[in-house]
Amino acid sequence: MQTNHLHKILSNSLPEDQILSRPIDRYGFAADASFYRLIPETVVQPKTEDDIRNLFRIALETWQPIVFRAAGTSLSGQSITDGILVDISRYWREHEILDGGEGIRLQPGVIGAHANMHLRPLGRKIGPDPASINACMIGGIIANNASGMCCGVRHNSYHTLEDIRFILPNGHCYDSRDVEAAEAFRNTESELAATLGSLRDRIRSNPELLAKVRGKYRRKNTTGYSLNAFVDFDDPFDIFCHLLVGSEGTLAFISDVTLRTLPDYPEKATALTVFQSLEEAVNSVGPLQEMGAEAVELMDRASLRSVENQSGVPQEIRGVSETAAALLVEFQAETQQKLAEFINEGEEWISGQMLELSTGFSTEQNYRDRLWKVRKGLYPSVGAVRKAGTSVIIEDIAFPGGGLAAATQKVRRLLDANGYEDGIIFGHAKDGNLHFVIAQDFDREGTTRYENLLNDIAELVVEYGGSLKAEHGTGRNMAPFVEAEWGPELYNIMHRLKQAVDPENILNPGVILNENPRVHLQDIKSMPEVDPIVDQCVECGFCEPACPSRDLTTTPRRRIVIQREIARLSTGSSEEQAVAKSLEQDYLYEGVDTCAADGLCGTACPVDIDTGRLMKDLRRESKSPIQRRCAGMVERNFGTVTRLIRFGLSVAVEIQGVIGQKRWLRMWERFNRWSSGAIPAWNRYIPVGYRGALSPSNGETEKPRVVYFPSCLTRTAGNFPGERSDKSVDDSFARVLQRAGISYIVPPNVADLCCGQPWNSKGYIGAYKTMAERTMNSLWSASRGGTIPVVCDTSPCSHSLMQYSKILKGKFLERWKKLYFRDIVEFLHSEILPKLHVRKVPGLSVIHPTCSTEKMGQTDLMKSIAEQCTEQAIIPEHHGCCGFAGDRGLLYPELTNSATTGESKEVRNLEKVSGYYSSSRTCEIGMSDAVGKPYRSIVYLVEEASRKI
Repeated sequence: MQTNHLHKILSNSLPEDQILSRPIDRYGFAADASFYRLIPETVVQPKTEDDIRNLFRIALETWQPIVFRAAGTSLSGQSITDGILVDISRYWREHEILDGGEGIRLQPGVIGAHANMHLRPLGRKIGPDPASINACMIGGIIANNASGMCCGVRHNSYHTLEDIRFILPNGHCYDSRDVEAAEAFRNTESELAATLGSLRDRIRSNPELLAKVRGKYRRKNTTGYSLNAFVDFDDPFDIFCHLLVGSEGTLAFISDVTLRTLPDYPEKATALTVFQSLEEAVNSVGPLQEMGAEAVELMDRASLRSVENQSGVPQEIRGVSETAAALLVEFQAETQQKLAEFINEGEEWISGQMLELSTGFSTEQNYRDRLWKVRKGLYPSVGAVRKAGTSVIIEDIAFPGGGLAAATQKVRRLLDANGYEDGIIFGHAKDGNLHFVIAQDFDREGTTRYENLLNDIAELVVEYGGSLKAEHGTGRNMAPFVEAEWGPELYNIMHRLKQAVDPENILNPGVILNENPRVHLQDIKSMPEVDPIVDQCVECGFCEPACPSRDLTTTPRRRIVIQREIARLSTGSSEEQAVAKSLEQDYLYEGVDTCAADGLCGTACPVDIDTGRLMKDLRRESKSPIQRRCAGMVERNFGTVTRLIRFGLSVAVEIQGVIGQKRWLRMWERFNRWSSGAIPAWNRYIPVGYRGALSPSNGETEKPRVVYFPSCLTRTAGNFPGERSDKSVDDSFARVLQRAGISYIVPPNVADLCCGQPWNSKGYIGAYKTMAERTMNSLWSASRGGTIPVVCDTSPCSHSLMQYSKILKGKFLERWKKLYFRDIVEFLHSEILPKLHVRKVPGLSVIHPTCSTEKMGQTDLMKSIAEQCTEQAIIPEHHGCCGFAGDRGLLYPELTNSATTGESKEVRNLEKVSGYYSSSRTCEIGMSDAVGKPYRSIVYLVEEASRKI
């Protein structure tokens, strides 16, 4: 069906803004985390269950396949389609804590880690704990029957399901919380209920089938449908509710679930132990499991090699031998005493082993996070080191515990025999669950190699009575092998189930059940080379929750996907080239202009891909010679420019007071729209011009303790209109320094200096480099050749100064290496507060960490400052990039409006708030406008708390 025709049909039942039919939408959603690609006819973002019913009706009327996507982190092609793709990540994010945290009701768009975040204050967590939990959503967690590192079989999605609400393809909705739902289901869906009863009896009456079903689910198994539902439950309604777990969107739409939660034990200890061989590591799993280890994660030497050079990964693993293999072991306990018992037993056992390396059991959170980074980043990390243009494939299999050691060795030999010597093996060893990851070139020879490998793996797994899919779902990649694992009769039962529920086969057709023996070799995603920054990307989607534009335009993953589509289509037919041109035109706003370039996507990415760097490069390429000359002129006359801005801000605020704020805001909003973002918008919290006059020094000028570098934001933007305080940030910081007995000096030509971030973010690299060199020279002189630390009062500027190695060269770079930069947050926490007498300010302080604060790892320090200075301090659960990004929030105010939605809603509901704090004036402007309360520098809080009573 033509996209335009389908769009017209959909628009008769859904609002236009929920139907995404432009090429940039369709091609942007064409890929998930798997190595498959299908271009949807249209993408729809429903808000209500009525929307879902309308989509089912339209799909049936138009014979269009319909596929539901949550986070799109599925690894086997479960969340792509050439029909109607239903994106439920946008609106389905509600949750409800039940019974003091014993249960939690979740809509399918809730991120798994967010569910745990809501439960953490109550000491609870959800059972499933997949490695992708920071990105994957409840819809996918349930649809794939996710498990993960610690939960094993007992606490996976299936076994922790309490209730479920779903809509069948016929539009009928049922909720297991309703005591009458089971009877209504049996009466209204009488044929389906009868079929379910018949299939139940068929399995139970056959001892061989019954034994096979029971045996298969004693270990992890997500191949095919959850046939254990026919054994575990009697009522057809209960059976169907549990068949939905692991059904991969092929039976119904799940609109919410209630999960039973688990204790989130506060005491944890983690160790990395490296054995001399893979066999020794696997043979050690049993003893560790018997000791009570909650997690035992296996990693072969190739796995360790793929991550050993990444930032944050312990350096110790780099020196282990080529035959080595590691176990990441974690104990968890409710009390320190119980954890100490686990640690003692674990350490005693380790001391008796012939190990190449053991980190010992650590309870320190940061170090434990570093150890887990080794394990959780393996899949994307292999993708990062693969040959450009190849795909990365991960499959997961499970073996009975007794055969794990031998089976693991055989998997290694199969990889080597089929030409995958660089493939890695890792997994949840205590569950007999192995993952293998390979880099794959899908030319004719490569496709044959891959086909042979899967055939060999399938034969091996069936021989051992294992699972071809342990936790990732069947998908397209294993659909041809479902019958081989389950046998003809149980495979036929699965077909009868699908036919009874979805006779028209509109729900995710071809996933789980597929009669095409080569479907796993079709619709392969090509990976054209685009840019060294992003060619490493495997499109896993881990970056998306951190992106401030995710609900407005697009995400880092889709930015990369679209860039690859442009590269792919630009060399194709004339029709494809026309599509590429359309993508390029829309990409300017969707991809480039509305990218905050905050770098948080890089912190969420296991291989540190900062998509914002690519957007900056594209901005640079789009600049005309005239624009570059203007940027250079601003850089050369920066002192004059800042004075003009200060004057302009003050005059504008005065005019606003005369004509009225509403009229003033409407006027600038029109200017902004008329100019398509070229003229900035205005908001209620644009400050007056800076009116301070900071002293160039205090105390001893010959032996100052620090160089204070007030940012250009501090020197330009003063207080908010009507703000009572007459103090500026620099004045408040000077007072704090004086109280702490710390002398400072300010660079003499500070009015002409800037960290250079404004030019860098806009792509004016020449002006950025020149400003960086001038600032570097001044700070070198003021710091006495690097003997005095440099403190900046604005976190993004501090971070920018710390990144000068990317732009400076020669003597400038050598001097920069000798300087010691300190951000205001770290300096207040480590140097100022210990020297002050503070009294806690009454009330609650709300903290908004900037993106730079996050990237510098200082978020906890910022909260600690607030906790020392106020009675109570919080960082909102939904905090993130505010999207203001220097001036993005003025040029594209819709970006900040979208980015702050969750955080501002949470903050507005707080009571007894005494102050709102951050560490960047632009972020403070954005958050103030979003919340309707003035955000100020955290320096003000320290200054207020340290005043003499």
